Amino acid sequence: MEDWTKLDDPIERRPVQNRIAQRNYKSCGRSVLHVTVERKNLSIASLVIEQWVPVDARDDRGLSAVHTTAENGSYPIAELLSRSGAEVDQADVSGQTPLHIAWRLGAVALLELLIGETRDVDARDEEKSMALHHAVPNNQEDAVRVLVGGGADVNLTK
Repeated sequence: MEDWTKLDDPIERRPVQNRIAQRNYKSCGRSVLHVTVERKNLSIASLVIEQWVPVDARDDRGLSAVHTTAENGSYPIAELLSRSGAEVDQADVSGQTPLHIAWRLGAVALLELLIGETRDVDARDEEKSMALHHAVPNNQEDAVRVLVGGGADVNLTK
């Protein structure tokens, strides 16, 4: 088993860290980036992205790092992922995009960022629901305002 902590030279550490990250990604479906984003650590997320960890890697449930950011509301990490070329329209195994998840927090800035990057604010999940269909019955007024302001079609039905 490789142990990068025993290597003093950072240049020698990187390839070992990358091999370990790839093994972890392949074995459990979650990349190092998923874990970093889950813990809301912007500096480590930036470092990991600089090491060419795939920003669109998906876990066993089809969740990307952007999904995880939408779930925990970390705007700075969402912005970093967006600048790094992460795809905001990826759907998980239930058809939900990060926009389907972000409305739950009512985090206006995060919703605005995702809406600005999405190709389809009216994307539907496996239940034929769009983010707006979830936000309205859950009384997420701020989320509804941002979604409608971002072009969500209020006339679409399930």
